[in-house]
Amino acid sequence: MNKINLSDLNLKILKAHCGMIMPKLGDITLRDQLQNLKTDIRDIYPPSGDALKYWQFLNLDPDRTFSLAGTYNEVQLKENVILPMLTLTGQILPPFSANRCSEYPVSHKDDRVHLEGVADLVYGRPPEELGELLRDPFLCVHEYKREKNPVEIFDAMAQLLGGMWILLKRNQDVGHRHPIYGLMVKGQTWRFAELHPGEKDDVSRAVFDADGFFIRSDTERIFRALRHYFLLAREILEKSGE
Repeated sequence: MNKINLSDLNLKILKAHCGMIMPKLGDITLRDQLQNLKTDIRDIYPPSGDALKYWQFLNLDPDRTFSLAGTYNEVQLKENVILPMLTLTGQILPPFSANRCSEYPVSHKDDRVHLEGVADLVYGRPPEELGELLRDPFLCVHEYKREKNPVEIFDAMAQLLGGMWILLKRNQDVGHRHPIYGLMVKGQTWRFAELHPGEKDDVSRAVFDADGFFIRSDTERIFRALRHYFLLAREILEKSGE
């Protein structure tokens, strides 16, 4: 059995070795869903009134955000754009019910494949003991690396889905069958993905938006989508804590 790193993945490998059902090319189901969300984000966007204090506290000035997202390096993008925006949208979760971990090691081995790598950012329940991994992961974030350009967008999406698949298998191993949500960021473009467990543990179903939303023109849509996934995550954490 060959060991495969996340950085070497493509959609064909995922489909062949991970039992993942892929959407047809051009499928806009998830994009339509995200475009039409009515999720309430008045507490964080637009950055005015009470919402402005959160933006100021996190130093998330709109002009600065757009600038960093357009001319970024990986650290700037994560620390100054991705994390502040996720912090804003995730504040509705009950205190201490969710946590995050950067450079999160992921690995899964079975009869078909040995897949491993490092996820750029993972959200889940805090570990029970210091030094352990997050429990009940629900959101995986992947940064599209500049130094590897040009990378086909579908290969980058495969790398995100590979990390999500490992997290899904990890949850299934402890009896949790909730979906894993994903976010891939390249500069100003944010792309979302979902991975749903099938009736059998060796099958999962992926959906993703290959076109993406842009910070400068689609900020409201991005915030609505992020809030939507954090609301779903709250349900996940409440159920898994029972």
